[in-house]
Amino acid sequence: MPLLLKSRWIDAIAIAIVYGVGIVFVVVFTRVAASERVARTELAAANQQLSEGAAQIEDLAITKERNRFAREIHDSVGHYLTVVNVQIGAAQAILHEPALHEKSDFSVQPLCPLCLCGCCFEQIP
Repeated sequence: MPLLLKSRWIDAIAIAIVYGVGIVFVVVFTRVAASERVARTELAAANQQLSEGAAQIEDLAITKERNRFAREIHDSVGHYLTVVNVQIGAAQAILHEPALHEKSDFSVQPLCPLCLCGCCFEQIP
């Protein structure tokens, strides 16, 4: 009988070890699956933030280009208006001074490329 008891204890210990390993496997696997789920959720959130950041960078780049283009147009129009103002002042000085009017070779032509129709020169004598 002592051999039989020994065998039962060994069998019981072996079965307990197998069940214990099975339980440890299930617990570890469950924790790994839960941490993977959390990691996937965090990855999805980070991906969403990255997409929003990329869209914001794209919008800022478009706005920056529009501002640059507006500055160039503003500078060009400002330059043309300054030239027109100086030329109008010179034309007024020539028209009001008979001595300058006789000496100058004054011909009416568009003062800027914005006025190609010549409508603003109809009133000049």
